[in-house]
Amino acid sequence: MEKNWSLAVVNRSVLSSISYAFFRHPRKLFKKIENVPVNILLQSLLEWREQVCSELNLELIQDVRSETYFEKQHSNRIDRKNTLLRKSVILALLEMFWFSLNSKSEWLGDYEKLKLNR
Repeated sequence: MEKNWSLAVVNRSVLSSISYAFFRHPRKLFKKIENVPVNILLQSLLEWREQVCSELNLELIQDVRSETYFEKQHSNRIDRKNTLLRKSVILALLEMFWFSLNSKSEWLGDYEKLKLNR
């Protein structure tokens, strides 16, 4: 989606305590739905994407060229690196500990904040 928003619906855990503490991004959202067929995951993704786009007034990026995809992936790696360089190790270790006590099945980042402000 535009403005660097993305989302994923998965049926396995993608958020470990390390990735939660060090690599969360406020505009990269995910939900985990266990024990459902792939077609239900896809349907959930499409419905959620429509909801997020509508609520945040976002458009889908229509450029599906491989060059665009690889540029986006490169940009994401740079963002993760910069996030990691700015992150406090002590704070991240505390977040890892907290996550291990309260594992999450979704990450809504800024979307959750923006929904509350409406």
